[in-house]
Amino acid sequence: MNYLLKSLDGLWATNAVVTPWLRSFAAQENYRIEVEYSIIWLVIISASSLTIQQISKQEERLSLRDTLVSLYNKIASAGVRPEYPEYLQRKITISNSVILLLITAAGIPFITISVIFYPPALWVPSVSVTFGIISILLNRIGFINIGRFFASFSPFIAAVLYNAYMSTAGEMLIASTSLLSLSFTLVPFLVFDLREKKYLILSFLLLLIIIMMGDYLNPLFEIELDTSLMKKGYLSLSVTLVSILSCVGSILVLASQNLNSETRAEQLLHRSEEHSKELQEQQQVIQQKNDQLTNSQKELKQSMRVLQSTQDTLAKQNKALEIEYVKTQEGLNYAKRIQFSILPDDDYLAQVIPESFILYKPKDIVSGDFYWLSQHAKKTIIAAVDCTGHGVPGALVSLIGNNVLNEAIIENKLTDPAKILRYIDKGLSQKLKHEEGTIRDGMDLGICVLEPVTKSKTKLIYGGAKNTLYVISKGKLITLKGDRKSIGFSRKGFNYSKKELLLQKGDVIYLTTDGYIDQANADRERFGSIRFTKLLEEIHILEMQQQRHILEQALQEHQQETEQRDDINLIGIRV
Repeated sequence: MNYLLKSLDGLWATNAVVTPWLRSFAAQENYRIEVEYSIIWLVIISASSLTIQQISKQEERLSLRDTLVSLYNKIASAGVRPEYPEYLQRKITISNSVILLLITAAGIPFITISVIFYPPALWVPSVSVTFGIISILLNRIGFINIGRFFASFSPFIAAVLYNAYMSTAGEMLIASTSLLSLSFTLVPFLVFDLREKKYLILSFLLLLIIIMMGDYLNPLFEIELDTSLMKKGYLSLSVTLVSILSCVGSILVLASQNLNSETRAEQLLHRSEEHSKELQEQQQVIQQKNDQLTNSQKELKQSMRVLQSTQDTLAKQNKALEIEYVKTQEGLNYAKRIQFSILPDDDYLAQVIPESFILYKPKDIVSGDFYWLSQHAKKTIIAAVDCTGHGVPGALVSLIGNNVLNEAIIENKLTDPAKILRYIDKGLSQKLKHEEGTIRDGMDLGICVLEPVTKSKTKLIYGGAKNTLYVISKGKLITLKGDRKSIGFSRKGFNYSKKELLLQKGDVIYLTTDGYIDQANADRERFGSIRFTKLLEEIHILEMQQQRHILEQALQEHQQETEQRDDINLIGIRV
């Protein structure tokens, strides 16, 4: 509202100042001038100027020039869209700029001249300005070719029509207005280029036709006016200046666009050079990487050759190892047959002790554990032996231990477990040539001597070196522990003890090494003596082979996928 009031104030002030001057000027020239037309147009111009000034004051830290430049840029870029090619965007901007130039440099001045001197001809420049505005609007809404076509010929037509109005029929056209018409022939070359030949040719042909029709249009538009005023010096000079200004403006637009094109070309060239430089740098980096890759490939090939050589060597070694492995397996299997040959066979065991079982599971192919059985008169002697170590070392010691047992019992007729243990202890030390302070081999074992007393009673004599005998008599568990001294670790000898027990018919004895009880599971938990004795109490009344199956199954459930850690040797006998 404040802007509107100030604009109205500007209108009345302009009207008060300009109207007396116009009337005085008209009286001096003796022309009948429609002062109202002049007042209206000057009021419009004054109001527009005042409004622009008021708007510019509201722009923060912006001058009137900045506001006008911003307004010009917005109008000049009307219709320019990002998806258009660059040359088309530039042509739209040129078209809008030419229209603005012609409106300000030619349209408004000729409207002013018409208002003051030739009011009946006011419609000609007014239509030209209107066509220019329509051209900008057409560009804005997307009809860019039609809008630019309007811009190419409408100023020229307006100039020709204006000259026809101002010239008297039958006379030559006014030179100044003809010069103005000629200046407008440059417009098509501003808004079109050789890529748009059909529009350029069409607009140029239209201009030629209008030029040739200039003399014929003159009588049609002739009106009763004193056109001699147009031929006066100052007015003719004004029209000439407008023409020159239009030409210069057109040339400046072309020069400006050319400068912009050169600037863009320089920018593109600079970007191209930078891009080329970047490409060269990238090529250098790629070349370096290629060199590195080439070196890596050479190194890789060298490594492959070394690897191939190593693989060949390993293959030969693997072949040799396979041969050695086969030989070793054959040797171990042969040793296994030898070791099993010293064990009592099943027929002899069934003959001597009908109700019995043996759970014998070596950790490796050969074992450090073995069992021994012999019968002398009425006495049955059975032993479960655990030699130091397992595998091949244990098996070698077991052969020596079996030999010493044979010497003690078969050759020397010893049947007392304590004497047998002392003999084995001394004999094993002698055969293994033990020395004080060195690591020595030995055995843990338990020996049972069974001697029938009556049909229902049997005398049990037991001697043990770190091994325990488990007896279940009348449903009760009895443990007979051996001495806590292994065989073969004392050159001076050790006096082993013996234990006697009278068994009833049906009682069961279990002679074992520590392999079964010490077997661990995945959580490193031992089977344990408590669980072992509890299991014996549960199964002792069962048939002996059935007991063996249960004991083996319980061990497997406890062990699962865990590797067997020691040789297992368990003997069960029902008296």
